[in-house]
Amino acid sequence: MESHRDTLALLDTLDMGKPINSAQSDVSGAIGCIRHQAESIDKLYYYSWR
Repeated sequence: MESHRDTLALLDTLDMGKPINSAQSDVSGAIGCIRHQAESIDKLYYYSWR
């Protein structure tokens, strides 16, 4: 997602009609959420098997 950040923001702008700066912020937020979830899953999995 990070390598396609600008493309995703542009698609969001074209689809929703929002300003590009807002779309870029939304994409950055989505990347952060996905990164957080990806980093959390191993901890949840580890603790469930202890």
